[in-house]
Amino acid sequence: MRLKSYRPPENNLDLSTTGFIDVVFLLLIFFLITSTFLLPEKQLQSNIAVQRESAVRTNELEPAIIKVTMTNQQPMFSIGMFNTSDESELLRYLGDFINKEDGAFVRASGDVPFDATAKAVAACRASGFKIVTYVPTR
Repeated sequence: MRLKSYRPPENNLDLSTTGFIDVVFLLLIFFLITSTFLLPEKQLQSNIAVQRESAVRTNELEPAIIKVTMTNQQPMFSIGMFNTSDESELLRYLGDFINKEDGAFVRASGDVPFDATAKAVAACRASGFKIVTYVPTR
């Protein structure tokens, strides 16, 4: 008795790439037609002009740091370049601040009486600052 050896049949798959090329070109044409094209950057509107107009106020981004010092036996309230000894002027200047959510800081040197520091804190509260922090200096 003679046994035959088993050989699996050879599968020679020949794929036709013509159909795949047609599908790829159809997809390419579809995406080119349905896509939206963006404007070149040089044709986009610039927002710099709007930002310059909104940056007119100098104290818009400036933090509210009130320095209380003694000048000629009188308390002086200073915020940046603004100096006054009148608390109503201080209240008016603090009212112009836009960034009141950031809070205000009151710094007082050691020779300043307590009532001057309390007036600065009260002016901050009255002008709408939600958080007022007292920072003693030496």
